[in-house]
Amino acid sequence: MPRPRRTIHTPVKDDDPHYEVTSYGQRQARANIAKTNESSNPLTYVEAMKRSDAVQWEMACEQERKAFEGMGMYSIVPCPQGHKVMGSKWVFHIKCGPDGTIQKYKARLVARGSCKLRVSTTMKPLHP
Repeated sequence: MPRPRRTIHTPVKDDDPHYEVTSYGQRQARANIAKTNESSNPLTYVEAMKRSDAVQWEMACEQERKAFEGMGMYSIVPCPQGHKVMGSKWVFHIKCGPDGTIQKYKARLVARGSCKLRVSTTMKPLHP
């Protein structure tokens, strides 16, 4: 049985009117402009709250907290004696549309991966 043949299409020119992007040089210039103004992502919670768009960042953080509460992953409990608390940090990201306009402010609460936890395991025989 012969293999099916692929349909080969001719390449589409870069300046085709059906596509908005005409060259990669223009996209790169627009990306560099976006990084130099205040639409860059803040690195810390304090930095996010000092910016002019702090209200949007606070709303994004509150959405993340409510999502955790809704999933049953977040509750405030007292710290157990003799145990270290695992740290966390906020990660902020601005989602932009294809034209460069801000679509959404996204905040994520993540655990710090540099914490060392001591795990105790007990080996039990499967068959007595």
